[in-house]
Amino acid sequence: AMERLERCAHDAPVVLAAVRVQMQEGRLRQVRAVVGGLSARPQRVHLVENALEGSGGSHDDLDRAAALVSNAIHAVDDVRGSAQYRQEMAAVLLRRCLAKAIRQGE
Repeated sequence: AMERLERCAHDAPVVLAAVRVQMQEGRLRQVRAVVGGLSARPQRVHLVENALEGSGGSHDDLDRAAALVSNAIHAVDDVRGSAQYRQEMAAVLLRRCLAKAIRQGE
């Protein structure tokens, strides 16, 4: 699943998030989470991956994972947004991606 936040359709994303999960016996496995647009390179969010691995993917699990995002990533200020705004939006988008990926069984 992937989510993007951009100022307009032709602009580079301010923030983007992508997630891949597998569900096995009602548990999340092989969780992969990446955020981009925050700095020069996309960043894997290992804290989120580790926190969700083996969990049931409940709303509380996703809330806890989203809360870890700002501590796990580095964002920069530029004309498209402040570092703080980008960190906050990365958490929002990553949570949306996680929920979507779980619903779709990705």
